[in-house]
Amino acid sequence: LRIPKGGGPFATLLRGQDGPRDVVADDVGIYWLSDGDGMVRSASLDFTTTRVLASGFVGAQGLAVDATDVFWGNARGGNVMKVAKQANGTPAIPLVQATDTPALTLDATRVYYVHRRQHTVESVGKGGEEPRVDVLATDTTGVTLDETYLYFSSIEGQRQVLALPFAGGAPIRIAFAIGTIGPVAIDRDYVYWSEGSAGAYSIRRAAKRGSDPETLATSTVPPGAIAVDDQCVYWDETSADASIMKVAKSLE
Repeated sequence: LRIPKGGGPFATLLRGQDGPRDVVADDVGIYWLSDGDGMVRSASLDFTTTRVLASGFVGAQGLAVDATDVFWGNARGGNVMKVAKQANGTPAIPLVQATDTPALTLDATRVYYVHRRQHTVESVGKGGEEPRVDVLATDTTGVTLDETYLYFSSIEGQRQVLALPFAGGAPIRIAFAIGTIGPVAIDRDYVYWSEGSAGAYSIRRAAKRGSDPETLATSTVPPGAIAVDDQCVYWDETSADASIMKVAKSLE
């Protein structure tokens, strides 16, 4: 589906998909996982052509793309995988063995992924080289990065949103959180996340370099994924009659 950012009727772009999830778009295409049939798929931006990039990956989760490849993890064991965007029968390549990897992100040379079974955030080179544990992180649901920090949440000891410097050193606390912490998103200046429990949830943010957290919105429904653009924060609600929500970044 596609929904105008300003609200309004949704458009159905493609039918007959078996449990589509983790949709990612770039300048040339749309990519997604099919949870029911275990396929990794792509389509042109106008959806006039579609392609199966890989198959046999039931439980795949955590999709990311770069200029040439598509990467994903798996909820049921297995590996962090990659396949070429223009795969024509080329088999997917395992990069590193990891169980329960719900989210991953990329920089120019490495894949960073949540390894929930081990309570860590780990990384591996895009060619499968130099796997390593980057930081301990319990019940992390998402990870993202900029040029200098890796951002994630953890309930290791205390519920926190954290930033790990690529230059080395211990994680830096961005903010404490209450209840369940959702995935994190970033823009130039802020880190965004959801938190809460028992019908009292909020979308919050704090400055990357330290500030008191601000509440942008509240909800009685648990938030799921979160994303930002120049003007707004977007999230989905994880309930049977869920909605796609947004709030302006400005607190005025």
